[in-house]
Amino acid sequence: MLQSLRWSVHPSGAAPFQSRTLPGTQTMISPVDPGRAPDFRVLMDHLAAGVVVHAPSGEVVYVNPAACRLTGLECADMLARALDDPVWRLFRADGSLMPVAEYPARRVLATMQPLHNQLVGAQHPITGVMAWVLCSAYLEHEADGTLRHVVMMLLDVTDRVQGERELAWSESRFRLLYEHGNDGVLLTHPDGSVESANPAACRLFGLSEAELIARGRQGLVDEADPRLAQLLRERDATGRALGRLRMRRGDGVLFEAEVSSALYRDADGQSCASIIVRDASMREEAEAAQAARIAAERASEAKNTFIGRLSHELRTPLNAILGMTQVLRAEAAQRLTPAMLERLGHVAEAGRHLLRLIEDLLDLSLIEAGRLRVSLQPVALAALVREVLVQLQQLAAGRALAVTMHDEAQDAWVLADAGRLRQVLWNLLSNAVKYNRERGSIEVTLQCQGDCAIVAVRDSGMGMDESQLARLFQPFERLGREESRVPGAGIGLTLSRHLVQAMGGRIGAQARPGQGSEFRVELPRCAPPLPVAREASDTAAEAEMSTVGAAARTLVYVDDDAVNRLVLRGMVELQPGWRLLDAEDGEQALALVRSSRPDAVLVDMVMPGMDGPAVLQALRADEATCAIPCIAVTALAAPQDEARARAAGFDGYITKPLERERLLAELRRVLDPGPGPAA
Repeated sequence: MLQSLRWSVHPSGAAPFQSRTLPGTQTMISPVDPGRAPDFRVLMDHLAAGVVVHAPSGEVVYVNPAACRLTGLECADMLARALDDPVWRLFRADGSLMPVAEYPARRVLATMQPLHNQLVGAQHPITGVMAWVLCSAYLEHEADGTLRHVVMMLLDVTDRVQGERELAWSESRFRLLYEHGNDGVLLTHPDGSVESANPAACRLFGLSEAELIARGRQGLVDEADPRLAQLLRERDATGRALGRLRMRRGDGVLFEAEVSSALYRDADGQSCASIIVRDASMREEAEAAQAARIAAERASEAKNTFIGRLSHELRTPLNAILGMTQVLRAEAAQRLTPAMLERLGHVAEAGRHLLRLIEDLLDLSLIEAGRLRVSLQPVALAALVREVLVQLQQLAAGRALAVTMHDEAQDAWVLADAGRLRQVLWNLLSNAVKYNRERGSIEVTLQCQGDCAIVAVRDSGMGMDESQLARLFQPFERLGREESRVPGAGIGLTLSRHLVQAMGGRIGAQARPGQGSEFRVELPRCAPPLPVAREASDTAAEAEMSTVGAAARTLVYVDDDAVNRLVLRGMVELQPGWRLLDAEDGEQALALVRSSRPDAVLVDMVMPGMDGPAVLQALRADEATCAIPCIAVTALAAPQDEARARAAGFDGYITKPLERERLLAELRRVLDPGPGPAA
């Protein structure tokens, strides 16, 4: 009864396709004259299900818009992608990462067998948001039996919203979905006899197509269900009906089904009906899954809020620890013994380590919320690696490690976020120190391969086995080393992977137990910025530095924490001729600013009573103080916090714990036209 369906598609300018039924019920796609076949592109573009067509070698040769939405990629980004391309991030039903060998298309190519209704999670490559799909895949052959395509159908079950959409998948126009859809479809006559059934219906009822045809409606529907007559009347009156019925499986067990039926006429003009049947438990499970997802999102938002508040609360005491350490080392450097200076160095390093943990946690929460952003610019790779190695010297020396760098990349430039790349390199190199053996070695190699620059970090440490490598980039995973003396939270590598991927690169590792580990970061190469621009920038920086210390400055700082005020006073008054006036609340600060007319005002953002934005608003509303530069000094470190402060009108933004060089650099920037303080 089913006729062959002719259609033409033009993926990326390729020849149109025709689908026809061949002997042996095998389907193929072959070129046809587009002038003699209806354009199928419009239908595919508006199809709710995702369609991805793979060549026998695995590359994507066609994708429809629905599949692009599910994967989070543009059509142009998906075409020609190989199956092992790292952009595909698939997960099993239990939430674990799916190996490439288990990918649906890879399984079909390996087994040469179709795949039905496999639950697969697809992670957005940038935001990390997960979409769940039911995946079916089948094989398309040439007339001679050789494989032409692997076609995958992706049904979004994240929200499990179906309804009348399936009604449009009638047998005469949607042969593909009829044969490979996830819902049972019965084609019947008005008297209730079954003309044909798709494979999903056979699976749903546990009967072959011949058995379904033999039973007819009377053998499949509980005719004692009063809803049956009502649905039949509704369909006869309006041409379609939607509702629930009790239906009977092949073993006689009754089940509650969602039924959608529509009347149509076949090619001969005979009245027919299509009936789409779905086990209602699927919807109930989907609704439960949706409720669980909503609850998980709320829990994630609550966790992210908690981490943001925790970051703020921890940064305040860290400001005292690191700030006072900096002031003491600067004030008493000549009066302290080397041993005392070394002890202060240990205090400072411990504080910086804690600060890095806080920042990593905050970044991880931003990734989970899909709010992490990177700013891509040309970065001199070798110079940045050397900078991180200098910062690592003391840590490596403490374990007597030999650190070497081999620059085979000919001073390559990469397109990256310099701050984020520095963060990734620090994570890899500090791990190479922590998990190394005493008097071991670390080798850093820079290479270029095609359009990519590679940083390889190899250590002589304990290495990893295959099971540890498989879990390497999972959050809070320490690979069984939780009981060791090596500090860590297990989030550095997870964060590094997300950052590298956000910068358009890849990160991987290889290792053997007892033979060390090697981590590789690949980033896209780019041309360096124009030398003229760099020279002008360098000249401007030198001119700015030459004016440092040429004038005295008066600053006002308002903060309800007395220790924070002491820290900032110590940092500022190390600068010759500079003085700091401080206030403990907004009202005192406003009076102090009006009486002293300072060069700049530094404002804590979170204070009882009048907070930072309120202080700024009052200063801007007064003609006598509206032009004084205002800098926010705060423990709120998330990007959106700085964006809100800038939008409110603050001229600068500094996060706690304070670094004297960063503080003075920001003061230099906003104090115009006069010079700024020395770092």
